[in-house]
Amino acid sequence: MTMPECPRYVTCSAPICPLDPRWKHRKHLSEERVCLWLTELAKPDGLRIVSQEIGSDAAQDIARLSPQITAKFSSIRHTVEKAAGSGSLILQRRASSQRNFHRTGAA
Repeated sequence: MTMPECPRYVTCSAPICPLDPRWKHRKHLSEERVCLWLTELAKPDGLRIVSQEIGSDAAQDIARLSPQITAKFSSIRHTVEKAAGSGSLILQRRASSQRNFHRTGAA
């Protein structure tokens, strides 16, 4: 998967993208966003959840890069470590979408 193929590409504001082949040449400030895929992969069952969203190959590629990215950027490492102890945003969004779908009576 390339950056433009990422489903979050248009709305993502994370300056470090694991899909960017030049991520090593970028900078990340502590107050900047962190890639959703990096934070979700740190959670229990994260690889399965991310794979369902972006495909197994892309999820595995990001999982392989994650240790390099967190080693280079301490601010990303801290965010990923904190995220590991919280629930999955992807699963929360899915549950919310399902509740809204059933609430509106959509068929």
